[in-house]
Order: sequence, then structure tokens, then C-alpha cells
Amino acid sequence: MAKLTQEILRIGVCDDEEDAIETISGAIKNAKLGLDVEIYTFNNGKDLVEFMNDSPFLHYIFLDIIMEGMSGIEAAKKILEKRPETQVIFVSNSNEYIEESDRLGAFNYFLKSDNVNMIPRDLSSVVNEFVRSAMFIRAKSKELGIVDVLISEILYVEIFDRTLYIRTKSVKEECVTDLNTIIRLGHYYDFGEARLHTVVNFEHVVEIGRTYAMLSNGEKVWIAKRKYKDFKEKYQRYLELRQLDFNYQKNNRIGRYRSVEVIRTIK
Repeated sequence: MAKLTQEILRIGVCDDEEDAIETISGAIKNAKLGLDVEIYTFNNGKDLVEFMNDSPFLHYIFLDIIMEGMSGIEAAKKILEKRPETQVIFVSNSNEYIEESDRLGAFNYFLKSDNVNMIPRDLSSVVNEFVRSAMFIRAKSKELGIVDVLISEILYVEIFDRTLYIRTKSVKEECVTDLNTIIRLGHYYDFGEARLHTVVNFEHVVEIGRTYAMLSNGEKVWIAKRKYKDFKEKYQRYLELRQLDFNYQKNNRIGRYRSVEVIRTIK
């Protein structure tokens, strides 16, 4: 999963048949997802991979399998290698690639002839859970009871004295979820593991010293020696991707190989 930015869901549709692109895009529009959606369309796997290499992430990709040049399977492998948080949904005329899809960890598999009309229902049902898990972690506040903490507000999450805590700029709350929370943050979000059972939100890191990460609130988080190299490399990668995202938003251009349609939610 990828972190939502300003409640915009980015969805890619890649198919070498224009009719299929229009059908899938139409199904997405009819899904009534409850948030703004950007639909990016591609007519071959090569252009999709190039886009994913130098542009903001896509949360979901509807990907045809049999295409000229780079197949959907090959494109998915390249994308998931660099951006494993992306949810790939294969769309094909045949079910012969289902096992390969499972091995890649695809989010879903649709047969064009039978299941495309199920896209609005299925996509709508999973997005509700996706939005919540992409934006919040549940915690127990001494004053407020059970609360949802915005992931973007978290400085770090750690285990201390056998209890999982969420640290924000203002408070440290006991986390209601289990250790899988730390694992999920470390694998799918802009968090890095500073030491055993402690992950830090790169969004709030302002400096990495020889033994610590300095956070935006002035707090230092100690980095274990054996974790230091990996932590610093992931942080550098985060900065690179953030710069790509910034450049894209600044230029706001639609390249030669894609079209973008923005669906604004009526509120």
C-alpha cells in the first residue's frame, strides 16, 4: 500500500486495446469511491514502467497481460521490484496466468469477458479499507480513549517495556494494534527501521547523524549500528522519490505516453 496524498487515489489502466481502457476507466468512474481519483492510461507496458520510474506512485494498476512488446507480467515484475506497495490488478481474456499472478502477489485478477462489471463493486469495497489503513493507525489515548492517528503525524513507533507506542509531535500514545503495525509501516510506507522494533517516519527526519536521526520536533532517535546503512539508504531513496513527486506536481505535465483524467468527488 502507498500513502495517500491529499486524499487523491491514483489509478493506472494499461491495455493495448482502446476499448478495454475505456471500459475499465468507465467502471472506475462508476465505483463511487468517495474521494478524488486520478486515472492514468497507457497502451503498452514499457511506457507504464517508464512512468513508474520517474513519476508519482500509482496506488492501483489495472494491467493487461498479453500486449505487444513488454507483457503485463514482465511490467508487473519491474514495477513491484521498485515499488512493492503498488496494488496490481491483472485484466486478461484468459485465466491461464492466474498462478503467475498469485506468485507475483497481485491484488486481483479479472477476466475481461466476465468480470469487468464487477470492478465498481470490488474496487469500492476494498478502497474503504485501503483509505483507512493508508491514513490511520488506531491508538489508545489516556484522555480520549480509542483514537485514529494520522500516519503523516507519526514521528516514530516503538516497543518499550513490552508495549507498542505511537509518538507524535505532541503525545506518545499506546498503540492498540499489534507488532504487525511496525512491520507494515516499515515495508509499505516512508518509515525506516532505526533499531529493533522501532520505525521512524522519514517525513519528519531533518538530519541523519552518525548514530541518530534528528526529527522535526528536535528529538533524536538512536540508530543501531547494524541498521544504520540500510536506514540511510532508504532515507536517500525517500528523498529522491519526494523530489520526483515535487517536480511532477510543479510541472504538472502530461507526457507523450499517458493521459490523465481527474474525477473530483462531489461533497
